[in-house]
Amino acid sequence: MITDREFSTNNNTQELIDGKTPAAQKASAEWVKYARKLTPAKRAWKHLQFLIEETSKIDKTVSPESNILKIPERGTSKWILTSGCGNK
Repeated sequence: MITDREFSTNNNTQELIDGKTPAAQKASAEWVKYARKLTPAKRAWKHLQFLIEETSKIDKTVSPESNILKIPERGTSKWILTSGCGNK
């Protein structure tokens, strides 16, 4: 079953998503302030980018840089964000 609930295979990222620990609550408050400045169309992928960056502060095996690809149900996929690894 597909839900709107976010989840991650990285335990640190999942902790941020769940927002139950003090560190996760602090990050969530930062996200809320930042998200107010974003258009609704950018919020979802910017939240993904934010979670990756925050996870990299906790887990040094995670790069703070990210590549984000939008994959629609129909049509062509599109790079929304690349960190300079040759993708457009």
